[in-house]
Amino acid sequence: MRGIFLLHDSSSFLKKRLSWAHRVFPQSTMLTVNYRLRHEYTAPVSCDVVHTGFCGVSQRVMDLQIEEYKYHDGTVYNGQWNEHGHRHGIGYLAFPDTSKYWGQFEDGMFGGLGILTFQDGSRYEGEFKKGKFHGLGIFTRKDKMAFEGEFREGKIWGLGLVTFPDGSHGLPRNEGYFEGNHIIRREKCAMVVHQARITANRAKKIAA
Repeated sequence: MRGIFLLHDSSSFLKKRLSWAHRVFPQSTMLTVNYRLRHEYTAPVSCDVVHTGFCGVSQRVMDLQIEEYKYHDGTVYNGQWNEHGHRHGIGYLAFPDTSKYWGQFEDGMFGGLGILTFQDGSRYEGEFKKGKFHGLGIFTRKDKMAFEGEFREGKIWGLGLVTFPDGSHGLPRNEGYFEGNHIIRREKCAMVVHQARITANRAKKIAA
């Protein structure tokens, strides 16, 4: 059905690697992605003590530590840490199921600008807050169906534009204000879409 952004059920995404994870895509919703990284997967700031993983070469840059850490489940983090041993700053996180995140972290969670790619081939490029899509960004499915616009707490929420795999936007055009992943009213929002694309490009530069 045009006007609905359908994704298959991916509720098992990172279930074994995140302390709390929830991805539900019922047919009546456009997009729901909620997940949070908790502190159980933190590493020591130095390589003197390693509890559950392998700590590689590290170097001090300003007040942040850059080092590679491999968790017992095969997840690998390469990036900056704060003085509390939490991922903080710029980093790269690779999961055994091939899902990956490049970008900024805040106190152990995705925060700031980044790119998150999923095992099913979908990806999000844009702003994160407390581990969730939040702000401006672009979510693209493997088949190239995409939403460009505003997100709030892991949901499409605000102004934006849906583009289908064939490059069309549906009839009537799926552009306007979305709330709870549903289009509430149709209106032109070219400026927001433009800003979402700029934000996605900024995320790519940070992740490069």
